[in-house]
Amino acid sequence: DQPSLLSLEEYILRLAALGSLALEDLIQPEDDQLNRTHISLVASERALSEANQALTLKLAEIEAANRVLQQRTESLISLQEMATTLVSTTDLDHLASRICLFAHKLCGADRSVLYVLRPDGVAQILAVDGWDSSLVGLQLDGRQVFRSNPADSHDTGTDPTPLKGYPPGIPDRAPDVQGFELRAGLSVPLVAQNEIVGLLIVHSTHNNRFTPGQAALLHAFANHAAVAIQRTGLVESLRDRLSQLQTAQNELARRERLERELELARELQQKLIPRSFPKIPGYTFAARNEAARLVGGDFYDVFALDPNHFGLIIGDVSDKGMPAALFMALTRSLVFAEARRDLSPRNVLASVHRLLLELGESDMFVTAFYGVVDVTTRTLTFSRAGHEKPLLLRSGTVQSLGGQGTLLGLIDSDQVILSEERSVFEPGDILVLYTDGLTDALSAQGEPFGLERLRDFLTGHTANIDDLCAATFSNVMAHQFGTEQFDDMAMLAMQVD
Repeated sequence: DQPSLLSLEEYILRLAALGSLALEDLIQPEDDQLNRTHISLVASERALSEANQALTLKLAEIEAANRVLQQRTESLISLQEMATTLVSTTDLDHLASRICLFAHKLCGADRSVLYVLRPDGVAQILAVDGWDSSLVGLQLDGRQVFRSNPADSHDTGTDPTPLKGYPPGIPDRAPDVQGFELRAGLSVPLVAQNEIVGLLIVHSTHNNRFTPGQAALLHAFANHAAVAIQRTGLVESLRDRLSQLQTAQNELARRERLERELELARELQQKLIPRSFPKIPGYTFAARNEAARLVGGDFYDVFALDPNHFGLIIGDVSDKGMPAALFMALTRSLVFAEARRDLSPRNVLASVHRLLLELGESDMFVTAFYGVVDVTTRTLTFSRAGHEKPLLLRSGTVQSLGGQGTLLGLIDSDQVILSEERSVFEPGDILVLYTDGLTDALSAQGEPFGLERLRDFLTGHTANIDDLCAATFSNVMAHQFGTEQFDDMAMLAMQVD
């Protein structure tokens, strides 16, 4: 009942020494112990291997979960970037290129094309990724691009559908020529406010299909992209409207300034055109003018040269409006300056021509009649530089004064021809000077008033020259009968008492 004071080994050895135990029995317990130890070690090794396998499997599961978590994190980051881009981008081209790029990240595609449906039914390629960039801007029939999947009777035309072959507008090519093969395709409509505004087509040359999760993610992204495209289109339309409004406002301001400048020019021109004429014994003057625009290029005047001579001038600048008014003012000033240096009309017009070539515009010219009257002899000396021949009313008849001359301010001085003519007035004579705006005035049927009609009207006219000018313009206006006036009209009349 008492525990032994000897160890098992010592007890066995002492029994062997006493001859109570065989030597083989001494070795046997160690073999059993070793056997048991071996069995224990094998079991431990098996358990350790199973534990190691379990740990390896657990590590693989953790690594797979980590990859999924990393992919989801990247997707969340991409979705955040996409949301920021869709909300902040107002440039349609930039937005379209980003939509194609984001589509690749969401589903692993490597080729995409984005179409937009215009109000006129035309489908236009906004952006591509993985395809030839020259396709951007290509316009197609909307019916060719936006169609539902005929294989699915429940297809509403707004759900993602698998797509075989190349996208619309992109020609098919053999894989060995193109260098790749389209393995999987997906057509995703872009819907905003229950209306299809675009279409996103993605392709993969590596994967055989797009998973349902990828298709659902693309579908949700496409709807947000559709709203962004619609909003961007509205922003661009608003920008265009604002730009047009600003342009119209600038144009209105420019026109207002121009009208004000024209009004000032008209006031200045009216000051240059005489409202009254110098009091010269034995002679009476009257005039009338009507500009085709606010300002014109016709001018006339009567001015004293010395106690025995006075000059009378009428001219017509080739253009109309402000340029003609400026050229008219220049010509008038030159005539005034040169007339006081020389009593010869031919010399005066020749000098004016030379100065116009030096000072004036090369594409403008002026026709003019300039005459000098000697009040003592009633002699008119004149030159006609391409202007209409004056009409002389005498004893109920109408005569045309002659003279040859070329226009001023255009051709070289050595080519100018100016003759100087003379005519002696008789008491009661009326000299009528006019511009071609009178004779060229058109009726509603396109018929000009003409020189013969003017001569017939003036023949036998006995009214004073003020009434003569007024009646002539009234007759021309009646001939036009509301037709728009396209040229300036002017008339200067002188009566010998």
